[in-house]
Amino acid sequence: MAKRFTSKDNINFYLTLIETGELIYYDGGLHRTTKRLNGTKKITLKIPERIASKNSRGYMRLSYEENGIRYHAFEHRVIFALHHGVDELYKHECIDHIDGNKSNNRIENLRGLSIKENTKQAESLGLFKRTYGELNGMHILTDKEVEEIRDLYRNKRYNQYELGSLYNVSQSHVSNIVAYKKRRIQSADMTLRSKY
Repeated sequence: MAKRFTSKDNINFYLTLIETGELIYYDGGLHRTTKRLNGTKKITLKIPERIASKNSRGYMRLSYEENGIRYHAFEHRVIFALHHGVDELYKHECIDHIDGNKSNNRIENLRGLSIKENTKQAESLGLFKRTYGELNGMHILTDKEVEEIRDLYRNKRYNQYELGSLYNVSQSHVSNIVAYKKRRIQSADMTLRSKY
């Protein structure tokens, strides 16, 4: 079965269900007020049921099937669009959960951010850890070697091409290191950068 993820049409599909009263926004989630029995008879529920289910990343996801295709939308995006409009939703790269709880889709817990802002927010809450320098499994040089390259270049003992040959990296890689375009996040680097 083919799958389709969040588009304006998917968001509008759920907003239409809210307009007709088949769905309601309640207690930080979307709940259905009606249900079909055996695919035919439609009944009104005495207690509305939350329709989203948690995906592997912890987000509450909505889905429906039409013509053999299953469509998905994230609940927090539908709720944001419900309160702020679809156009406002698509002005933002991410809809952030302020408290870091991905299933808390109360509107006061949602805000539009850029990807960079969203990443910083996740880092501040301890939900995301950057893998830079030696933490990155793809690193070429150790932190000690990076410091050595900077020190040798700063003291004019070698040029960038010589350092590249010495440490088995390209001249452009050395250039990025000495210009603090690589490993610039580390506090030791920032201290050196402020001195020179």
